[in-house]
Amino acid sequence: LAQPATIGWVMVVEPVDTAPGQPSYAPLVGRLIDAVVDSDGALDFLDERHLRFIFIGPRAQARAVLAAQELQERVEASRDDGGPGEPSCRIAIGGGHLSVTRAAPVEGAVTTAVRALAATCAPGQVLMPSRFANAVNDLVLLRPGNADSVEIVGRRALRPVLPVVGRAELLAELDGRVSDAAALSPFVVTGPPGAGKSVLALELQRRARLQGFTVCATRNPPSLRAVSGGAIIELICKMADVAPSERWKWLPAALERLGISREGCAAVLAVTNERSPATKSTAAQAVAALRLVIDAQGDGKRSWLLLFDRPEELDPLSGEAFVELCRTPRARELTVGFTTPAWAQSLKGVGAREIPPLTADDVTEWLTALLGQEPPRDLLSTIVGRCRGVAGLMVDWALLAFDLGLLRPRGDGLVLEGEFPAIRES
Repeated sequence: LAQPATIGWVMVVEPVDTAPGQPSYAPLVGRLIDAVVDSDGALDFLDERHLRFIFIGPRAQARAVLAAQELQERVEASRDDGGPGEPSCRIAIGGGHLSVTRAAPVEGAVTTAVRALAATCAPGQVLMPSRFANAVNDLVLLRPGNADSVEIVGRRALRPVLPVVGRAELLAELDGRVSDAAALSPFVVTGPPGAGKSVLALELQRRARLQGFTVCATRNPPSLRAVSGGAIIELICKMADVAPSERWKWLPAALERLGISREGCAAVLAVTNERSPATKSTAAQAVAALRLVIDAQGDGKRSWLLLFDRPEELDPLSGEAFVELCRTPRARELTVGFTTPAWAQSLKGVGAREIPPLTADDVTEWLTALLGQEPPRDLLSTIVGRCRGVAGLMVDWALLAFDLGLLRPRGDGLVLEGEFPAIRES
């Protein structure tokens, strides 16, 4: 970093002990240094009273501002984890002409001004000179601080509502599959990780409800992943309006209210009560129990959508039950899975539809919705090249550009200021 004359930014972090005399600041030092190094900053000076970091080179201002906000979050997180005795911090940043040498810490007008600004901070505050506010208010949220300063209070958020792009043909086909409730055929939608299967699963649920279906989906919750038949248990509990964690207490009464016979209740409870080692259910028994609960609701005119998101990740019994549902279809009962192409190959006689890769036009449409305007050409070409048509990678690369502060306003548009870091895509 040694440069005799350069434009750079200085950050000063001063701990504020909440318990006088307690040296509780030391455990935080490593975390603070890690946060700055992640933003391509460098530790310039460290003693028991303060840390000082410097940022020079391309986008030094943006990197310093984002690092300061990150430090604030890490300090507050450490206080939440550690309880009383953990320190708060005062953080100040500022920029100007620096002289950086290998022999000694950076000194001069910028360092002096930033240390003076840090002394005016309240615990937990991040301050910067107000003259820099216009240059970074697209990255962070600001409010007036002390005299001639502004406080950084958070990151700016991206637009939350985004379109489902590149899926019009597939969604039209899915609409057609659920339009005839009397002749429903199980099918699976396939795609690699990140292709957008979960987003499509949610969209299919919405459209099926509009066509009068009762939708029951399994999401493989963590609490049931180690439970044999966890997905079937989740579906049965949803249909009976019972929390899976409370099934031992409330499910028997809920099944009785549905009018299921005593023998039927016993069959359902045998599947949902995995505590009993004497009852090892088969896939056929699990499906029969599920259908007992389905048949107990309505007058036989209700149409059901049974949706399995990522069945390849389910426990063996749940995976076998999904296959059994597909093998034995019934009228007014549509079973759909969103899975990987490899897992779908093991399903014999089940229709499959692969999610197509995104095109450059699809990426352009999505980025335009994300940014609220046409994306910079270099950003578009970078993301098109790196996402390889995979929706999840498109999202990741776009949000990485935002997180690193690479997208900046220029005139009436946005520009990509700087380059993406080298990342091992594996």
